Amino acid sequence: MASATKLGVDVPQIGPSCADAPSRPFGRRRTAASRRSRGAETPFSTISLGKHWRHARIALPSAHAQRRASTSKAPRVRDHPAQPAVSPLDGPGRLRPARRRQPLRAGAEATAQHQCVARVPALRAARICCGAMVPESIRRIAKRAAPSHMADRARRHERDLRQREGITALAHRMIGPSTFATVARGPVAGLRYPTSRIADVDTPLGKLLGVYEHEIAALFTRPGVGPFIDVGCADGYYAVGMPVANPGMPSYAFDLASSARELCSTMAELNGVAGSVSVGGRFSLSALRHIPHSRALVLIDIEGGEGALLSRGMAKELQTCTVVVEVHEFMAPGTQAALDESFRETHREPRIYRQSPPQEPPEIANWTAPERERALHEFRPSELWWACYEPLD
Repeated sequence: MASATKLGVDVPQIGPSCADAPSRPFGRRRTAASRRSRGAETPFSTISLGKHWRHARIALPSAHAQRRASTSKAPRVRDHPAQPAVSPLDGPGRLRPARRRQPLRAGAEATAQHQCVARVPALRAARICCGAMVPESIRRIAKRAAPSHMADRARRHERDLRQREGITALAHRMIGPSTFATVARGPVAGLRYPTSRIADVDTPLGKLLGVYEHEIAALFTRPGVGPFIDVGCADGYYAVGMPVANPGMPSYAFDLASSARELCSTMAELNGVAGSVSVGGRFSLSALRHIPHSRALVLIDIEGGEGALLSRGMAKELQTCTVVVEVHEFMAPGTQAALDESFRETHREPRIYRQSPPQEPPEIANWTAPERERALHEFRPSELWWACYEPLD
């Protein structure tokens, strides 16, 4: 986030009156000419990312254009009677100016463009980038500029999706009037969730029924497992559940989303293992060196960022650990090859593919087929798998 302060937005002024609008620094008093040119404001902005992104410049809809496009009522004209209106969306990420009410000026004035540069905070720029009209490439850059904000935004989107699909309602239906919901089976059986926070839990029914990620469940029940490290802890299913199932086991949880860290800490206090669970933000090689990790079990689920995180230096630091990685090859092609290269000298790699649950839990046997399908759906594509890297020694 240190480099996010270099984020800026350049708003070029184009239109019939742009030649009359001199460029001015942000915050300076408007002149009469600049006030006349306000109606010709372009519907596009440009994000300029500093030296850390090689001065990349990407066009995206400006906040002003998005506000005007979000309403069907024509904006009120104050200073410029010939102000052109902005039409509705014309394809993804595009806004088409309406037909101009006066002819363009000829000569040099027709091609002159003046820019007004404004510095904006990183979070505001991220909110602009997160609009529905912004391409995926811009969103990836926003994740680098404001990762915590983008992680929280993704969690809110997933929560709204579960509510729209009726999954949260099904979870409350199974829990009933109880204040707490307990995981019935699996490697973290006995873990309790507060009923009031079930809406914030991803795949709530699969976790409560004990069939969540059953493909790798055996890896969490091996005897002699050392400390547990969970990178991308989310609601704390594993980060809190492992100390619950193995009293005294130290657990280190990391997540960029502040909402996930808050929920994980709440879960640790509720289950009486707050002294065993440490919650942090960004996971890095420096953070790893500050915690005991000899013969640790490491789980990494960071939605496509695993290839960049698990460098060869990180793999050497984890050479005594068992590392379980959820591989999002569909999000970042080439991730599996990069992981294999990083762990080639220190680990061996059996690959575990995703499968369907072996049998439906008896708690939902009387539900309809669509309800059972929604209850156990983890919203994972078929091109997702887990790679388990075990030490060579």
